[in-house]
Amino acid sequence: VDASSFILRVNKNPAGPVTMVVRILWHGLILAEVNATVQTSHHGGRESARHWGATFAKIFASYSRRDIEVVKLFNAVTSALAIADLRWDLKFLRPGDDWEEGIGREILEADSFQLFWSPAASESSNVKKEWMFALQSREKGFIKPIYWREPVPSPPPELGHIHFGRVELSSWSAMAASSGS
Repeated sequence: VDASSFILRVNKNPAGPVTMVVRILWHGLILAEVNATVQTSHHGGRESARHWGATFAKIFASYSRRDIEVVKLFNAVTSALAIADLRWDLKFLRPGDDWEEGIGREILEADSFQLFWSPAASESSNVKKEWMFALQSREKGFIKPIYWREPVPSPPPELGHIHFGRVELSSWSAMAASSGS
């Protein structure tokens, strides 16, 4: 378990609440996001409030089929280490299932939407349907895009306001090998 600490300095308004978002990342994959409010005071900011949030137990994976090996690599590590349940179409859809209904249900039930962004994903109409549905149906901050090769394809204008995080596949491959996957 890694631990981090930080100091919050507030200059403009020395008294009153300060709200922040705390993200827990693990090799580029966002596992938890917590909104925390810290009460500050003119006496040095000794008052504090602690807020806990749940980790992302169910992560929906949006990807191009040409990138299935990357998704399987992330799944192998998150499963072996019991970090999260990475969910994607081939994992939960059965022959005869309605694709759009099943995908929509999974997106609505997920804690996080992991967009595996690549040249193939940027060209996929199914990936576009998934992120468009997530963008329209879920709260701000739900979509968490990652990429693993340069140059990264430009995001569509609708996703232009969201940061795309780079992950190193070599570290994930090493973790998969050491976890026996």
